[in-house]
Amino acid sequence: MKTKGKEGRSLLDVMIDYVWSLLEGRNLKVNAGCQTDFDGSNLNLEQKLKKVEYEYHTKFEDNMSEKSLQFDEKFLRLKREYEAKMKTELEAEISRIRDFEIAALKIEEAEKYRLKMEAYREELEKMYLDKVNKLRERERDTIERCKQQIKVNNKFSEA
Repeated sequence: MKTKGKEGRSLLDVMIDYVWSLLEGRNLKVNAGCQTDFDGSNLNLEQKLKKVEYEYHTKFEDNMSEKSLQFDEKFLRLKREYEAKMKTELEAEISRIRDFEIAALKIEEAEKYRLKMEAYREELEKMYLDKVNKLRERERDTIERCKQQIKVNNKFSEA
């Protein structure tokens, strides 16, 4: 089982390229010999490399799944915190709007009551002025009658 790295290459290819990059800058000459035997000893080495590659891949997947779980948990926690914050802000805004509407209704009702009271006061004032005018007229008529009565009385007492 071969795993592919970021560039689509196997781990073995990446390791070989890394070793070559380390050796490129050096002027080393090494005499080396290698005896190749095709009786299966190479197979053992290949199996070991595949095992290493498989373990690396398994650990990588486990690590990624663990990070994914941590990310999901953190995301859910942040989402809950955000929703709680938004709910609190929404409730505060609703409360503020209700308070504003209640205050506006109180002002409106107070204005209606004030206008009613003003109309009632004006009506009472008009009635009062009408009565005062009627009483003054009556008083004038009475005074006029009294003056005429006095004149009549004075004419009878002079005669």
